[in-house]
Amino acid sequence: VFFFNIPATTEIYTSLFVGSVRCVQETGINAEYMGKKKMSENLEAVLVNNEDRLAQEFLRYVEDFDPHLADPPQVGNCKAYCYSAHHPRITIGPHWAYWICTMIIMSILALTTLILLANGGRIISLVFGIVLLLGFICAYSYTALINPGFPDRDLSKYTKDSLRELIASKSERICKKCKIIKKSDCLTVHCSQCNVCIEGYDHHCAWTSKCIGKGNLVPFYIFNVSTIALLIFIFVSIGILKTQQRSCAFVIISTYEQII
Repeated sequence: VFFFNIPATTEIYTSLFVGSVRCVQETGINAEYMGKKKMSENLEAVLVNNEDRLAQEFLRYVEDFDPHLADPPQVGNCKAYCYSAHHPRITIGPHWAYWICTMIIMSILALTTLILLANGGRIISLVFGIVLLLGFICAYSYTALINPGFPDRDLSKYTKDSLRELIASKSERICKKCKIIKKSDCLTVHCSQCNVCIEGYDHHCAWTSKCIGKGNLVPFYIFNVSTIALLIFIFVSIGILKTQQRSCAFVIISTYEQII
């Protein structure tokens, strides 16, 4: 009788084992889910507390606002100079070293090429190269120094009651980090690297030391075109000079063989 009951007993133990494994797996999944849920709730609470702290700081800023605060020497991680109607004309981004190094390297390459052209007697190419180099320097410097689109920081044109209502309503028009009111007709994005809002934000370019926005987008395109033109001029000029040197060497060798 026991022999004939062996399959049934095996099935019972197998079902018990499978059931216990599933129970353990479900318990682990539930524990993992609850852990992730708790972490998410904690993170959400931290973010809410951070938003509340920024809102309180913004409220204090509004209460103690002074028009002189609208023209700070440093906006986020950028330096600001020469204000006009609360808008800086000159700004230098946090990655200014990239701009300086790129300017030096490109100028050295171009000047070396121009010296070689001058020694080769190519006056027209020399003048054309000087024009391209000056255009590159002007376009690059203008793009790196002009205001990319910092919003107006003057809050005196708003009433304190309207500002309190905007802050309390958690409107997307306010940036608690920059303590500014965004324009409703212009896309304004807060750049984490410059730590400042940019109107007409396109992207952050380390080679120009800061963001590209509505203030320097057209100069940025001109800078790209001038850079490509200057690089093409440098490589083509070097290729022509190398070809000229080879032809001169061939002529000298041929003349020497004829003399011999």
